[in-house]
Amino acid sequence: MKVYIIGGGIIGFSTAYHLSNHCDVTVFEKDNSYSLSSFARSCGGFRSQFFTPINVDILQNTLTRTELLIGHNIKYDLQWLLSCGFKYGGLLWDTMGVEYLLARGLHRDLSLSASCKRRDVTEKKSEIFDSFIKAGKGVDEISWDKLVEYGEQDVESTYELALVQAQMLKINLEEWPNEKHS
Repeated sequence: MKVYIIGGGIIGFSTAYHLSNHCDVTVFEKDNSYSLSSFARSCGGFRSQFFTPINVDILQNTLTRTELLIGHNIKYDLQWLLSCGFKYGGLLWDTMGVEYLLARGLHRDLSLSASCKRRDVTEKKSEIFDSFIKAGKGVDEISWDKLVEYGEQDVESTYELALVQAQMLKINLEEWPNEKHS
């Protein structure tokens, strides 16, 4: 059986991965470098070796203990987690969504890079992927240590952005998960 997937973002790649043992899969992505897809910009990419039982248990236990999950355009990361069978029932802080609300209807670039620049937060990671993408390499060709470095820096930038946003909204992110929300 031949399956064609339109879109090489995290959902497209996750779907392709899960189907690849059962059929011939082809992924179509308009951006051949994958540098603009959510997959390439997500905080860790996708590695098949992650899915060992111990790693799955570690992630699920972490999600179970997590009260607040922070991310930029977090819906894609959350969809990926849920589609892989993970469960999360805590609060979400989507830095892209907050940027949209803070823009109050004005058209603005809502990318993590633009949001960090607008809020005077250092985005530390863009050059890590840029050199690989410019060389025509895919995420699967990036060394594990560089991928970890990218992920860690992406998380730091997103967290710092969330703190600045929360301060602007007069919200204490440390206490927010314990407050009542409707």
